[in-house]
Amino acid sequence: MKKYDVIIVGAGVSGLIAANYLAKNNKKILVIEKEKQIGNKLCAGGLTYKAVAFLKNAPFISKIDLKKIITSKSNTYSIKYRQKEVVSGKSDYPYYFTHRSILDNILLKKAIENNIEIIFDNKVLEIKNNRIIKTPKGSFRAERIICARGVSEFFKNNIKNGDFYFTMQTEFSLKEFDKNTPTNFIYGYVSRGYGWIFPTGKKVVVGIGSRDVYEVKKAFYKMCKDLKLNILNKTIKGAWIPCFEKKEIIKGKIIYVGDSLAATSPIFGEGIYNAFLSGKIAAEIILKNKENNKYKKEIKKHILNKNKFEMLIIYIFYKLLKIFKHKLLYFFMTKLGREIFLIAHGKISYLKLFLSGRFFLRLLR
Repeated sequence: MKKYDVIIVGAGVSGLIAANYLAKNNKKILVIEKEKQIGNKLCAGGLTYKAVAFLKNAPFISKIDLKKIITSKSNTYSIKYRQKEVVSGKSDYPYYFTHRSILDNILLKKAIENNIEIIFDNKVLEIKNNRIIKTPKGSFRAERIICARGVSEFFKNNIKNGDFYFTMQTEFSLKEFDKNTPTNFIYGYVSRGYGWIFPTGKKVVVGIGSRDVYEVKKAFYKMCKDLKLNILNKTIKGAWIPCFEKKEIIKGKIIYVGDSLAATSPIFGEGIYNAFLSGKIAAEIILKNKENNKYKKEIKKHILNKNKFEMLIIYIFYKLLKIFKHKLLYFFMTKLGREIFLIAHGKISYLKLFLSGRFFLRLLR
């Protein structure tokens, strides 16, 4: 049986971020990926300022890599209630866009350059005693295991409606849109989520997601019809995004990261940044030879406590949106639009917003 310092289950964003941070410190690492290739995950492709800043500061990402990863950026936005534009403008920080095939494969290339051993097309059958991984291609032992296998981590159990966002999306060529198409956030078609139009470069991604999985399909077709988007002959894909308070952050020698941690932001639906951050934190805990309980503490501090607070906000918001519709969007975006975008991009925290008095001053102006 081969032995490793760390085995990472899943070659997605969080797993490869962890692998690349670990590789710089002469750790013997194995990455096990169930698919034959990576980069096929359904993703709208939005990157906040904080996500791009993370990549800029990553020691294994060069300026050339970053230029390839970012396919476009947009400072302009449009907030809609169904097909009606409620407010539009420019944000202080742009939304950046990428394609997952590009992002994932650049991270994979870096891992290969760092001599990380990767086995594709190899499904984990069992994790025994939190250290021994059994697969069709053999058994492997590790001192630590990072679980980065994404949403598949949860399908062994019954999925409760409301614990996951279900998303549907398709792609258009840029020729089918105005070249100056802003970043669109569209509310009113689903009860607990929103739609989007993201100009990701040569393509425009159109999609919708909701925590009520049963309403998504009908809402997606209705939204496209209202916005006069012809989806005939388009490839339409769906995906699950875990977004709930996960109790199991660690399990013995196992650390959960990315979607296996259910770390997606409940308000903004952003998963990539938290995947980056959780992968890095996991690697740092291992490199400092600290116990997994320290990871639990750090991940709550930097991700999960904020997500818990966002769950409360979003619950109240969608209850009010059902009553006040576009008027609520107009009120919040004219009063707090700038602060909402600053929070999304990581330039201000909820705590700082409240303690500084800006929240109350904006509401009263």
